[in-house]
Amino acid sequence: MNVCFAKVLGKAERENVTDVAVQENMLDSLVKFATELDGLPMNVLIAKEVVTKLLNLKKLIQRRAKMITITTGEITLSPTQINMFMRCQYQWYLRYVEGLKIPPKPDMVVGSSFHKAMERNFQNKMETQEDLPVDEVLDVYSETFEERLEEVEDKPEDKILGELKDSGYKITKEYRENKAPEIQPLEVETYIEAHIGEGVKLHGYADIITTDLKVIDLKTVKRKPQNNQIDYGYQLQLETYAIHNDLKGAEIHYAIQTKNPQILVLSHPLPATNQRIKTIAKQVAEAIRSGNFLPNGLGHSWACNYCGYKEKGLCPYS
Repeated sequence: MNVCFAKVLGKAERENVTDVAVQENMLDSLVKFATELDGLPMNVLIAKEVVTKLLNLKKLIQRRAKMITITTGEITLSPTQINMFMRCQYQWYLRYVEGLKIPPKPDMVVGSSFHKAMERNFQNKMETQEDLPVDEVLDVYSETFEERLEEVEDKPEDKILGELKDSGYKITKEYRENKAPEIQPLEVETYIEAHIGEGVKLHGYADIITTDLKVIDLKTVKRKPQNNQIDYGYQLQLETYAIHNDLKGAEIHYAIQTKNPQILVLSHPLPATNQRIKTIAKQVAEAIRSGNFLPNGLGHSWACNYCGYKEKGLCPYS
């Protein structure tokens, strides 16, 4: 068995295998070998070393396959990916090539729970033309918060966690009572995709498209945006959604987690041709195909300061 493994491992390490099917066959052989490790009469340390090599080789093959797909096939980009790439190319590489996911922070749990509560409310409203009762919407928020809190690794102390959950509870209540009644949804959490040429596809999920053909994206924040201006990345997000339909308007609805919760609505004029988002997406795709991922986040202290890969010690540049 050791000889068999050595042959498979040696072949994979020696040869620059570029055929994805061959890579997958090699993976199958390695996985089969891994299942047979139990019970083999070998030194425990040697066994651990073999497993480590196996896992590292598996990652190498998967990474090669991913890069082949990126450099030769169609590249699919979301607004989130584009914004991350512009913030730091190496961060994008860690997330979308290496496949490393950073567990959510507590603040993100508030945002996703608020979104789920509003999604449930507007899905109901599409069918009934009525908002859900406030208590039901708040129940969805609370249940989702507890579920997604399980994904958080570094939880704050109970008092801080309670205050955080309460701040999300308040903005959910504020939005449901004072903003949701004004909105009649046509579509909720709509998947949007568009092939824009040069081997690039844009895709994403629009939170709400209204009956008067306006796209609405929901954001939870702790303070008002500077000068009441929509962040550049959010503008690109709205412009991506506009590729799908002949939308007549676009808005960001900010649910602001201040002591007295606030809802701020900012509009973004949609360009007639959507040329800006198409040009940026194609430029990002061209840079990705080069295979060079610069740690350009180092040029912006805020980019590194809020990077989960830096916190986890996964970025060699920080």
